[in-house]
Formats: sequence, C-alpha cells, structure tokens
Amino acid sequence: MKAIIFKTKPYSMFRLGAGSKDEVDLIIHSDTLFSAIISMHSQIFENTDEFVELFINDQIKISSAFPMLLNEEQKLKIMYLPKPELNYSYSEDIKAEKKIKFISYSIWEKLFINEGSNSLTFSDKEKYLFLNGSFVCLKDEIGLNKISMADSFLSKEIYAKTKVHSSTQEDSFYHETNIQLMPLKLQNGEMLNPQYYFLLEADCEKIFLDEFYTCLRVLADEGIGGERSTGKGHFDDIIIEDIVLPEILNPTQYFTLSLTNPLSQVEFDSFIRYDIITRGGGSISLDDDVETYAFDSKPYRKKQVRMIAEGALINNSINGRLVDISPDTNTANHKFYRNGKCFSLPIG
Repeated sequence: MKAIIFKTKPYSMFRLGAGSKDEVDLIIHSDTLFSAIISMHSQIFENTDEFVELFINDQIKISSAFPMLLNEEQKLKIMYLPKPELNYSYSEDIKAEKKIKFISYSIWEKLFINEGSNSLTFSDKEKYLFLNGSFVCLKDEIGLNKISMADSFLSKEIYAKTKVHSSTQEDSFYHETNIQLMPLKLQNGEMLNPQYYFLLEADCEKIFLDEFYTCLRVLADEGIGGERSTGKGHFDDIIIEDIVLPEILNPTQYFTLSLTNPLSQVEFDSFIRYDIITRGGGSISLDDDVETYAFDSKPYRKKQVRMIAEGALINNSINGRLVDISPDTNTANHKFYRNGKCFSLPIG
C-alpha cells in the first residue's frame, strides 16, 4: 500500500463543497478524487476507457483524501483517518467526544490492531491530544513538542460574494465557505504543516501506474475541488510513500476509507453502522457553436446517487462499484461515473 501526499503550501485554500455554497467538507471524497484523475487522464492519454477498467476490476483502488500534519525536517507525520462507527465507551465529557471526526493512523494501528480493541474511550487526556475538537492523536506522536489543545489546522473561512453573470439581481449575494490549511507551531519553533493524503492499492502494469502518477502531478497545477480558477485546490507536487500494514490475522470487522456504493444486496447487508450522503448532479456541456450549460434542463443533468460515507463499519471486505451517472441525454462520447468502490481497513 502507498500513501500519496499532496505537498501543499501553508495557508493554501480548498473549496470542498458539501451541497450549498456555505457548506464545506474537511476531506476530498474518493469520487471527487477519481473524477479529477479520470478527467486529467482523458486530456493526456488516449486509453482512458482501459484506464477506467482498472478501477472497475480493483486493480487500482483509492481511498478518500484525508488531512494530515507533516514536518519533513523532523520526519514527523500524523495521518488522520475517519473515526469508525463503533460502540464507544463515552466518558462524562460525552459532548466533546461526540465531536471527534478523525483519529490518527497510529490510534488505529495501536489500539485496533495491536491491542485488538473493538471499543474505545477518549477520556484519558494524558494519552490523547485533541485539535480543534474534531481531531485526536496519541500524544506520543508529537513527542516532546507541544501544541495547544485549541489549535486548529483546518480553518473554515467564510467570504461574501456576488454573482456577476446573473440574469436577475435576486439571490445574487451569497456566502462561500472554504478550507484554509493553517500551520501549527511546535514548542521548539518548528512547524507542522497541514496536507492532504490518500491511500493507494495498485496491482496493475507499471505503465498504468506511471499514467496514474502523471495525472496527479498535472493536477498539482490544475487543482482539485471547486473554485480552481481562483487558485484554490492547488498543490506543489506529490510525495509517494510506502506503508507496510501490520500483520492482521482473521479480521472480523472493517471500516471504510472511501465513499461506497454496494454492488449487491449481499454487500449492503455487510454494513453494520453507516451514514448515507447524496452525491452527484451538475450538468454536462452542450456541443453547440457557443458552449453553454443546461443548468435547468433535467435531461442534461448528471444523476445523483446515494453513497455510504467514510468510517462505516462492515463485517466483511466488499468491492462496491462505479455508478453510471450519465444524464438521460448524453452529448459526450463517454459515460460519467461516480466512484463507489470500497477501500477499507480491518479493525481487530
């Protein structure tokens, strides 16, 4: 398995929409990441249909992209994962613990794998470090360096904006929320810089893996997410690191690190606890003399699809599927897909 890190400048901004303009996600969902890679591949290479088949056949599997903290000089990394939907043993500070959305990779590795725990409480403040209420890691991961429990490295920034190209003045004023990556200062003066990363499992020919990495490197300039023309979603390069998973004997449960759309009723029945979100929509460009977008024309809108969110608990390793969301009237020479392939890690 490999970790692909988007090497991002401090204070960079991402527009990761979650429905309306004033809502934002903290992660880059696997379907967004997949769509960006496939779109870039179609612009560079001529074998995109064959490339898509690698995802369909599980020869390339990707997780969603999650936040992480990185200090290259100290070789310090804290990689966050979505908190699994487990039965948690809440302490008296139940409100604070319910706010936790992410746990570090080390918590998963130490508690769920090495100690075989299937329940967890975060009440031990001597053991855990909380950031912005939503992120928790082991204090040992920071070592002797200290940062404030109140520090936030993903800041939600709200901006007032006006629609310029609007046929009416009605609803032309709106607010847009973006994510800004805020460095954290360590006690010794060093900085922990926020990045995004995702996990990759690849079992394909090297030529296809090289194409995959090429697409990611070009995406550094093109950006990912919304509002890319204004400089959001850009990164400098990618860092590719090997991750050796701990030895796992006969796992009985898994938690998902990607959006998932079950392939069958049997796969759906494998889910123990989960949340469902709606993805998709948007219009395709029309092949006219002047490029227009059929925003209000239903036949030209890509279909919406319900996905099971990251962190879902399942009792078996499943595949999921790519979902065809092509509009009823598809003027493009290709299909449109949402990535609902399942990427999971075992628990216990």
